[in-house]
Amino acid sequence: MIRLYTWLFYLALPVVFLRLYWRGRKNPAYRQNWAERRGQVPFRSASSIWLHAVSLGEMVAATPLIKALLESDPQDTLVLTTMTPTGRDQAARLAKQFPERIRYAYIPYDLPLFLRRFIEALRPRILIIMETELWPNTIAEVHRRKVPVVLVNARISDHSFPRYQRIRPWLKPLFAQINCVAAQSEHDLERFQQLGLDVKKGVQAGNIKYDFSLPPEVKEKAAAFKANWAPRLVWIAASTHEGEEAQVLQAYSELKKKYKDLLLVLVPRHPERFDLVAKYVQDAGLNLVRRSSNEVILPETEVFLGDSMGELLFYYALSDLALVGGSLVNIGGHNILEPAALGVPVICGPYMQNSKQIVNDFLAKKAMVQVSLDQFVPELKRLLGRKRDRAALAKAATSLLEKNKGVLNCLTGIISWLIHSEGAIKNEKIQ
Repeated sequence: MIRLYTWLFYLALPVVFLRLYWRGRKNPAYRQNWAERRGQVPFRSASSIWLHAVSLGEMVAATPLIKALLESDPQDTLVLTTMTPTGRDQAARLAKQFPERIRYAYIPYDLPLFLRRFIEALRPRILIIMETELWPNTIAEVHRRKVPVVLVNARISDHSFPRYQRIRPWLKPLFAQINCVAAQSEHDLERFQQLGLDVKKGVQAGNIKYDFSLPPEVKEKAAAFKANWAPRLVWIAASTHEGEEAQVLQAYSELKKKYKDLLLVLVPRHPERFDLVAKYVQDAGLNLVRRSSNEVILPETEVFLGDSMGELLFYYALSDLALVGGSLVNIGGHNILEPAALGVPVICGPYMQNSKQIVNDFLAKKAMVQVSLDQFVPELKRLLGRKRDRAALAKAATSLLEKNKGVLNCLTGIISWLIHSEGAIKNEKIQ
């Protein structure tokens, strides 16, 4: 099966690169650094720890683990790989903080020719994969060199599970080459086991996103930025996708009738959509200021467009209420823990299946609000008008975050065990 997959992938390469070139129409970064996707990188390492995070969200979630690995292993280079330009940009920001320790690149396409030259340059001691990136040739090439492979923060969504079930006979030998799966929840762990993971190789470690730590300067930066404004009630719609901005702008027009001083901070998920979303705002007849313009927020400003990368926490810190995007359309939702960690109450739409366990935890503790599409505007009106209710949501969220910290220690323990030991991880939580 894997041979057929490999030859089909080789045959599809022209189409794959044409697709990259096509995507570069909107985001030129897709037309850059193609050599990395063929396994050619401008660095070599005598020994490294290889961490792969598919895109921006996973790379951000991995940041506490990355910093912990740098502290616990002062010798090895840490190589960060990703699939997307936004993920690569985040890796570059981390490399600037630790220029002597971190290297970064796109992960090579999952073909032996590319992978062998890449692995030869890295000489990894371990491959750490964030969440569920199951590239069969990548895992096989690493395993062939007797390098341990671990999935951390691993999960299988409701959407993905039926597809994985259809290829279960192919997954079982793949799981045999993985040394450990550190799952987010008991439910996720059971799904991995149903797909063929050996019980001895699984551990419920929890969700690393709970160990999110705020950069100390974020709140100060936001406070300084707001110091020049007249007092405003600020609602953020963050990490929005196509189809959500229309709902958000319609909701804003309705809310503005009641809350005259309301400012909407609108942050699209993908940078190639910044100009398009700016046009949506202008077509709606709303007064717009773009972050990239460096213009001052005036009393008449209605929408502040967050058209910059790496500043999502800053935008959250400006806000009194946060809508987490990807939840008003069927994307699956994005990270609710970032606004929660900043003390910003969270509201989301019905589509939050990508963070199902976290959302359930928050809803059980009344630490967020989830609404159907028809209740979206009424619930926004209620929360914007009740500061006490927003404060209660924020307090419950802060308490829940503190209760669930400690996953990072578990994961670093597992990784250390695998680097220095042979065989599968014990089926217990490592403290």
